[in-house]
Amino acid sequence: MRSSKWWVRAVMLARAVSIDLNNFHLLHYRRVGGFLVTGKNSGTHWLKWLLSHAIAAQHHLPPPAQSSGRESEDFIGHPRWPRKYPQAPRIGASHNLPSSILNWRGVRDLVRLPPIIVLVRDPMEAMLSVFVKWGGLHGLTLPQYVRLPVSLKSKLPADAWWYVEFFNKWGWIARTDPSRVLVLRYEDLSRDPAACLRRIAAHYRFELSEEAIAAALSVADRETVRARQDPNHGETVVPALEARNSVAFSADDRRFLRDLFAEHMTYDFGYGYAKPRTGAALAPFGVRAPGGALRALTAPRAVAGWGLGATAALALLVVVSPLRPATPPTPTVYATAKGEHRTVRLADGTVADLSGGSRILVSLTKGHRDVTMTEGEVAFQVVHDPNQPFTLRVGDRMLRDIGTEFDVRRGAGEVAVTVREGRVDVGPGADPTAPMIPVVAGRQLRHRDGADQSTVAEVAADNVFAWKRGLLIYQDQPLRVVLDDLNRYFPQPLRLADPKLADLRFTGALTVDGEKPTVQRLAALMSLSAAETGDAITLGPNPASR
Repeated sequence: MRSSKWWVRAVMLARAVSIDLNNFHLLHYRRVGGFLVTGKNSGTHWLKWLLSHAIAAQHHLPPPAQSSGRESEDFIGHPRWPRKYPQAPRIGASHNLPSSILNWRGVRDLVRLPPIIVLVRDPMEAMLSVFVKWGGLHGLTLPQYVRLPVSLKSKLPADAWWYVEFFNKWGWIARTDPSRVLVLRYEDLSRDPAACLRRIAAHYRFELSEEAIAAALSVADRETVRARQDPNHGETVVPALEARNSVAFSADDRRFLRDLFAEHMTYDFGYGYAKPRTGAALAPFGVRAPGGALRALTAPRAVAGWGLGATAALALLVVVSPLRPATPPTPTVYATAKGEHRTVRLADGTVADLSGGSRILVSLTKGHRDVTMTEGEVAFQVVHDPNQPFTLRVGDRMLRDIGTEFDVRRGAGEVAVTVREGRVDVGPGADPTAPMIPVVAGRQLRHRDGADQSTVAEVAADNVFAWKRGLLIYQDQPLRVVLDDLNRYFPQPLRLADPKLADLRFTGALTVDGEKPTVQRLAALMSLSAAETGDAITLGPNPASR
């Protein structure tokens, strides 16, 4: 693999130029409410079927009659076809790779692209599905299909190189424009389709009731989708399970593909194929990576007034010029002492209210608003700016937001994110391209440090924000969370006589008007005793309550 790296880059560059000179994918989708781009054989028809039924139920319209062909695309399909239901959202769909000109965030804003959802699947599983559907038409064995060389035109609709290109191009755009692009994994859709439909609706900014989602789930099984295929469509979109299960990669095939992906894939959306890279290596062809080199600049015919000749000349220009690594700015630190409440207005106009014992590090640069929260509780009112998404790292989570109001609490080994207005996306901080969970107004996400899953539930958001007026309100929270909060307000630490008491549940309100009266009220509500022991106040079982 390594000996052919530059040859691969040259061919992939030529493929990118070919795409850009033939058409400019996505640019003609500006008039739709959303855009769905999917990896080939990654669950495209299933997702379109589910989402179309949900939209139809939401607007009291007839659902698609078929799961493939023209009649499957009343709600999701090519935007050039007449819009059948003007009262319902219209979503454009394609497998297309983005034009290289869309690698520039400014261009994406200029052409005003709608919200984009990218559906991906483990590329090895997707390739097996491609082979089952199309392999026999070309007389290829599975090992031959796996080892097809990189070329300007593949023998099949998608080979390993197609997935490398698809993941790299969309991975870059998802990384640089997270407010516009939501990455959805087929595996997550299969595991919890209802949750994924909610995420999709939130990203596209339209409503899907629980009844509409239930209507979609009622037709979600494989056999229903397979039975409703258009027999005249000419493509089996849901192959028989027997055919699908009859093929499998050998150990050598898997080893070959893993080596290929590790060498050439810079984004893998959490599938574990790409090697960690930094700098220019993270940029697809035609993009300047932060602190890296300008590689394979391609500029297609996408802005009015550009001629094809000028576009082709720019598209074929390759410049390799090292850049001096930019020195990251020193973040500004805002912190509060125990019991202190501080309100700060950041340079972009965002307001941060810091509770006692809180600390944030703020770095505002052109195109980025990055904040790290190390401890405490902070309420944010983020100024709307789609060109500069607001990113907050806290614990092992990362939050992305454009403009909204939310509260973040960090303590007792967990992170709690409560949204009062707008929406915040929350995901793992270690992988910025991993799927994120949307948290909308009136809901709270809770995440234990190191856990694989987070929980989202409805809350009374105003109760969470009540700390700003000196009132702590809890609904069925463990005592350890309550003590963690109080220890940020008062100088004398609160402790438990028995660690088992930490899991006791508390529902109630505490007025923060002094340490001793607040602790005494808590002890009375919990039927506990409170006594000073040395430099601390210790809560323990109350003998009188036995």
